[in-house]
Amino acid sequence: MGCVGSCADDDVVPRVLMLGLKGAGKSTILNKLKDDDIIEVFETMGFNTETLDFDGKEVCVWDLGGDTKNRNLWRHYFNGTYGLIFVVDASDKKKFSSAKSEIEQIVSSTELLNCPVLFLMNKTDLTDLSVDEFSHEMAVLRIKQPMCQVFPVCASTGNGLSEAMSWLSKAMKKE
Repeated sequence: MGCVGSCADDDVVPRVLMLGLKGAGKSTILNKLKDDDIIEVFETMGFNTETLDFDGKEVCVWDLGGDTKNRNLWRHYFNGTYGLIFVVDASDKKKFSSAKSEIEQIVSSTELLNCPVLFLMNKTDLTDLSVDEFSHEMAVLRIKQPMCQVFPVCASTGNGLSEAMSWLSKAMKKE
């Protein structure tokens, strides 16, 4: 099943992929969502998974490593995915082109057809970039997914994360 189908089956814990370039803050976000404690995070070698509660619904979040070697493996996790979180370090504009290229390839996959896409514009405490500027840089409006949203967040403080996850939970239910 996954985004091509429906996530109405209550027996399935929906899988959400959290993707983004190396250093974007994926593991910090996952840890913050898990237990609200910030721990020292190291580069993800492979993946991390956590089952989290999104608005009363269990969701299994897969944090896949973002270095070039791991990005080549992302597509193997697309089938059976109900939601996509794409994390971008908003303070590192030099990586925007690579991040944009990756998300364009990701959303063109038939396995992710109709999958809601949540952009987490992370590290907003380190930049004055607006959501509109970010959306323009990442060409968010060109993404053909029916549900796509950008949320400014700060992984280290948790600012914006609950609102973003609430949106994703609702978007997955509409699928």
